[in-house]
Amino acid sequence: MRKFILVILLLLSFQVSAQVSREDVIEVYITLIIANHLKDAPNLTIVNSEDDNAYSYLNQIGITTGMLKALNNREELARVLGHELGHYYLHHNGSTPTHEFQADAQASRYMKKAHYNVCKGAEYLARRNSEGGMTHPSDADRYKALGCR
Repeated sequence: MRKFILVILLLLSFQVSAQVSREDVIEVYITLIIANHLKDAPNLTIVNSEDDNAYSYLNQIGITTGMLKALNNREELARVLGHELGHYYLHHNGSTPTHEFQADAQASRYMKKAHYNVCKGAEYLARRNSEGGMTHPSDADRYKALGCR
């Protein structure tokens, strides 16, 4: 409980101009953790950066203000946070296309248990449409793997 209070205080002090509010970040993160009975949840940090990014590293999940501005709704936020929680609980060290698909699948499971719409959350991937590379598959392949059309 103490960790949640710390996360809430840090997030409430941060201003974000986006479709997704700082209160949404708090509520979605806590909802995903509680609905999935996740133990020893990582710390959550909002990073003041225009980069469109989120990450999981050691005992921390980070999401940039640029990413928050790119998201249109709570489902998209749940997908991003769920994906990073997936990396954390699957103990991924480093990023590979396989790890990305595994974290996407884990995010879908987390979202379903928390009653978020998986395909609505994946719309961000369809909009962004990154071509991928050595560490990440293309967003089109990730969207397709989720069974969303």
